Amino acid sequence: MFEAIISLFATSVIALSPLPAGGVLAEKSFNLTNRQPDSWVNEVFADNIVLTLRYLASQGDPLQGRPANEQNFKKVRESFETSFTLKPGETFAFQDAALPQFDGKVVKTTNGRFNYDQGYRSSGWLMGDGVCHLASFINQTAREAGLEVVAPARHDFAAIADIPREFGTSIYHMPGHSSANAQQNLYVTNNLNKDIAFMFKVNSDKITLTISQ
Repeated sequence: MFEAIISLFATSVIALSPLPAGGVLAEKSFNLTNRQPDSWVNEVFADNIVLTLRYLASQGDPLQGRPANEQNFKKVRESFETSFTLKPGETFAFQDAALPQFDGKVVKTTNGRFNYDQGYRSSGWLMGDGVCHLASFINQTAREAGLEVVAPARHDFAAIADIPREFGTSIYHMPGHSSANAQQNLYVTNNLNKDIAFMFKVNSDKITLTISQ
């Protein structure tokens, strides 16, 4: 069934017109308080989003042990910043399984597998609920910055608050299914002729992503 769902989605490649040299190419904020109408479900989504950015910031364990509970999520929710840079031709992938066209190009991922072993939460449907929201936000911001974006699996099965449907990006990780995981991924490539920096500022209410050169 998973592979059947994948086949319904068309690969989307976007590169917008050139932007002025220097400075900020795009900056957007993402509200963490309205991911879902139910307050508890919203908390699950927000925690998974912020946890993914914690994994992006560190190769270690952001939760500092298991089981993941309120005490070790308290540290995860504290305000922080993290950033990375792509040189021309380099690619960021949301998860580490990549399509063949990106072999040798991926230099940064979130380091997330979005499962129980990494401490991700579930609202009752999927482990890691909410990570698609983060990927869609990155998709939108990167496209506005004029970068090349490949998002093979659209998120058409559900709306994402504050994100226009055309930016919706489906993310899913299934152990042992690298080909399927590569399809449900997000790829952002620096197609410009300068280094591009991605800066995330995170607090309890929102995430701000600034893309600059």
